[in-house]
Amino acid sequence: MHSDRIIFTAALLLAVVIWCSFASTQETIAGHPIVVRYHAESLRSGERLVADECTMNPRLHHTFRSGTHMCSPQTQERPRLVHADSLIGIVEDGEEVMKLKGDVRFIQGDASMTCEEARWWEDKQRMRMVGDVFIHDGEHTLYAQRVDYDGLRREESAYDDVLLIAGNRRVRSDFLHYEQKTRIAVARDDVIITDLIERATLFGMWAKYDRQSDYGVIKGNPRLVKEDSLSADMLSVEGVCIEVWGEGQRVVVTDSVQFVKGDMSATCSRAEYFSGDSLLVLEQIPVVWYRDQKITGDTITLRLDGITFRRSHIRGNARIVTLDSTDRDILEGGTIVIDAAYTDKDTIQTITVEDQASSRYHIREKDEDQEGVNVVTGDRLVLVIIGDRLRSVEVVSSPGESTGVYTPKGVEENPKTENRERRDSESGNGRNPK
Repeated sequence: MHSDRIIFTAALLLAVVIWCSFASTQETIAGHPIVVRYHAESLRSGERLVADECTMNPRLHHTFRSGTHMCSPQTQERPRLVHADSLIGIVEDGEEVMKLKGDVRFIQGDASMTCEEARWWEDKQRMRMVGDVFIHDGEHTLYAQRVDYDGLRREESAYDDVLLIAGNRRVRSDFLHYEQKTRIAVARDDVIITDLIERATLFGMWAKYDRQSDYGVIKGNPRLVKEDSLSADMLSVEGVCIEVWGEGQRVVVTDSVQFVKGDMSATCSRAEYFSGDSLLVLEQIPVVWYRDQKITGDTITLRLDGITFRRSHIRGNARIVTLDSTDRDILEGGTIVIDAAYTDKDTIQTITVEDQASSRYHIREKDEDQEGVNVVTGDRLVLVIIGDRLRSVEVVSSPGESTGVYTPKGVEENPKTENRERRDSESGNGRNPK
């Protein structure tokens, strides 16, 4: 009786192997879509048998699956199927394709991948994963609704609701291509890059990020927004191209640059932001508007406290024009330094003008008889401002090198002073374009 049972088991095993071999041959000859479908519930008792046959005959791994675990020869660094609720083997255009459904899981080296459904070209080491795709390799994490994965090149092309997490950076887009070997990511269509530590966000239509060199570039109406950690205030910079080094420690914006921060706005052709020093450098025809003041120079440096204005240094042909409905006050010199008030860092307290400094300002009093225009020149001028009004002017100069002229209201000014105001008007000194 015992020997009969052994003979029956051996015969059953032989019949299964012969039938499997025949089915494996027929799948490439007939080209029918469905070759074998196994479900976990019906295969639990036969998993050991199929696994043994796969070990003895590797050709069978193209046809037989256990339903819950893939049985294939171990190849170093090749993608391996760990689990799927069901599998259908098909032939398309002469290629064997595995259709996997339900809790699909792959691994390749340190990378683990999960999705709802997948198509697997095992010989080419390619997969198309669909539905809540998740990839993690210890270096990065990727979420998407669809990913075309190349296991040979270790590259991921992700589509729809893409989120890449790498260090302190988050990249969101409609499409993203990531290379595991080079750690380079290229994203396009509604790209949003967030730096959690710097509280900065980059927006654009196309971006490239190289994790090894820690360099990123974003184009397509790019914009950088940085939030204040202590308030709801924010700083915004935009241009044609934005480049980032060292997790937001250095940012360069080029071409048609526009800067906005509260009451302050600026334009230039190139801007550079150093996050560690909270320094914004505006170059190539920079113009800054602050409330009713227009500031120009060869280079304008804004020192911030977080994103709050602390100090400005204007170098080369420095000029500040204060505009109101009827009058213009003008400060000029080789350099101008503007310092904010200690208690209110967004309010100007002192202005220091050096190197052929000159000042033309209107005296405004309640008594109109005391109003007029004061013109002062010297080596160094220090203007003290309280609120929005000029309170005092300190002139520091070599003996005989300073001048001061007061013209009462209604009296014609010195022609040199009038020419300066006319030149300012003709040069197009308009109001803040915000």
